[in-house]
Formats: sequence, C-alpha cells, structure tokens
Amino acid sequence: MNNNILILGGGGFIGKALIERLSGISPEIHVVSPHPVHYDQINVHFHLGNLDNKIVLGNTLPKCDIIIHLASTTTPGDSLDDPTIEVEQNILPTVRLLDYLSKYRNKYLIYFSSGGAIYRSSDKPIQELDPKNPLSYYGVGKLSIEHFLNTFSQLHQHKTTILRPSNIYGPGHSPRKGFGLIHTVLRNIESKKLISIWGDGEIIRDYTYIDDITDLIVSLIEHSPPSGTFNVGSNKGYSINDIISICQTVSRITAEVQYIPQRPIDIKSVILDSSSIYSAIGWKAKTSLESGIRATWDWIHNKPPKTR
Repeated sequence: MNNNILILGGGGFIGKALIERLSGISPEIHVVSPHPVHYDQINVHFHLGNLDNKIVLGNTLPKCDIIIHLASTTTPGDSLDDPTIEVEQNILPTVRLLDYLSKYRNKYLIYFSSGGAIYRSSDKPIQELDPKNPLSYYGVGKLSIEHFLNTFSQLHQHKTTILRPSNIYGPGHSPRKGFGLIHTVLRNIESKKLISIWGDGEIIRDYTYIDDITDLIVSLIEHSPPSGTFNVGSNKGYSINDIISICQTVSRITAEVQYIPQRPIDIKSVILDSSSIYSAIGWKAKTSLESGIRATWDWIHNKPPKTR
C-alpha cells in the first residue's frame, strides 16, 4: 500500500486499532484528535486539533490520499434533551471539513456512521435501503451527515464510503458512558459492580469484533470500491441478556444485574444485513461472539487474546 492515511478522531478505540493495523502497511499515518495521544510507531504523526481545524487540515490533507472520519463527540444519551449538541459538535464540524476537502482532488473518504441508531426496529436483518427512523438526535445527526456526504461526493467527484457498523467491541475498548455494552459488562463483572440495564434486557443488536473492522478497512483500501453506503455487522442478533449470559460463561463469574425503566431512544431490534459489503469487496465478519468476548476478557486480565 502506497497511500498515506489521515485518521480524524484517531484517539479512540477504533482509531487506535486502525493505527496499529495500518501503520505496518501505510508509509505515513496522520492522526487528528482534540486529546493528546502518544504512538510508538515512527510513521504515525499526531496533530492536536478538531476535525475542522483549518491549520491542521492544511498541514495534513495535502499529504494524505485516504481520510477515515471517526470523529464523534456524543453518544445517543448525550443529546437526548438538547439536539443542538449534535448540530454544533458533529454536523457543523463535518460540513466545514467537507468545505475544506472540496479544494482537493482524488481523496478517498471513509465515514463511520451508525448501524444501530438510524434504522427502525425490525425482526429480520435490515438492508441499507430499508426505512430509517432515528429515535435519538444522535441517530438524526448521523443520518444528516450521510446526506451531506452523498451530496458532497456527487458535486465534487470525491469517492466516499459510508459505513453503518453494528456494535464494535474487543480488546482496547476504553470506558465511555453510553457506549460499549460488552466492555462495560466484563469490567463490572471483574470489579463485582452492579450491572444496570435499561428495560428488560431483550433489546437486540449485533456485534462486530474489532479485528474484523480493521480487516474491513484494509479491504476497502485494497479493493477501492465505488462510492456507496454499507451495513457492517455479523448478521446475527443477540439480546442484552444473551450478552450478559455469555460474559458470565466466559468469566465464570455470576453478575449482579438490575433492570431500570427503558429509555425512549432504545430501538427494540436492529440486526444488520451485511451482504452488500460482501458483494462489493468480499468482506464478512469472521470472529464468533463468544470467541471475541473471551479475547476481550483475556485482555482485561492482560492475557494474550485468543480469537477465531
């Protein structure tokens, strides 16, 4: 791979995993984050700033062929009572990024949207063209950014891939309120803390292991598909109660669980049909849920992860 890569929001869980994987195959990786992050790889260059910082972008965009947009400052619960948070912290910065990016040519943009927050509930796997029905301002924000990206791609002929991932988990996941069910459950089991669940625990989602996500990004870069929007998931659904049960089996520790009133932003069932991304580049999730949870549990205890 001869492409230099710019990762926006590279200080988080997914960003760090991508840097670890891509630093071995890309000549240079430039990372933009509002929080200082140290990387050991000599070809990884850190830039302190936000995703729409013109000075930072002016120093990095000319050097990079691929932009991976991971930057998001909110969770579905953060903007529950204040939609302006999504506009000010996510939508406007991305629109300003696109305005700046329009001055360049031949840049490939990969954007991480959401597979769990934009669709309406369905008992069967959801395809990309199925109805959208965000129940949170977070989901509305993600969908709005998608529309801006699609229009930008058409107007400026920038190749753009929009990914709608399921819940991504695995070793390296840092605690963040409102995100990371598997990591939160395992951490609470380890520390013998009470696990609080919104609703009855029967909300269904699918889950994708972090190594499968890094495999996906490598495949996108190698196969260079045309612009498009793709679900990214395991094609299998698990309830929160299922997750807790598997975590207890893997850890061999019984968890203490309490159920609290369900929030209006929690969609009942979202399972992603990922056949489109398989047709485009041959990618599909390979890591079983139990194997991935076991690797995450081992990582929490500083043991070598075992997957697949």
